[in-house]
Amino acid sequence: MSQPSSSLLFFHARATYALKRNCYYRIYIAPDELLFVQAGPGKMDHLAAASGTGGGAIGWLIGSYIAGRAQKKTDARQKILDEADLDELEQLIDEDKHSFRAEFSEFSDVVIDPKSAWHQVAYSSPNHVGLLRFRHEKRGNIKLEFLNNEDLQLAIDTLPHLLPEPVAVNVVWDKTKKAFVKAP
Repeated sequence: MSQPSSSLLFFHARATYALKRNCYYRIYIAPDELLFVQAGPGKMDHLAAASGTGGGAIGWLIGSYIAGRAQKKTDARQKILDEADLDELEQLIDEDKHSFRAEFSEFSDVVIDPKSAWHQVAYSSPNHVGLLRFRHEKRGNIKLEFLNNEDLQLAIDTLPHLLPEPVAVNVVWDKTKKAFVKAP
């Protein structure tokens, strides 16, 4: 049996797109690469789901239902990932077109930015707390959003030390606002 995945650090982030379905990832930090494993539909914002159905009370109910179903699917997938060992993770990556592995040397132009009002409006994503942008040698430009401060903090703490290219960290923690803000 290979190394249990529970021994690998990971954070979650969601890839957002204008014209295709978003992809929620659990990103494992392996010794010489990051493993991007599709982690379910992700945490859907009730507000975003409701606005996609036309808004109003009925829109809110439909949006809540859609968000609830997405959450159940995400919870089920997270349970599978929690129990997977490294061999099983590699199999999941091979079986899913959205999942991929990326050696540290394949990253360039890595930037960690604070929450963006433009991103919030363009992608109906009011609850993101920060963004991770990078260029991957094989997949091109990728933009991920962090949905909580813990995942963003782990990325800040680890990525600059792992990736050979410099990582621009444009955020700092503001104790007064209790949020990540643009670095001075």
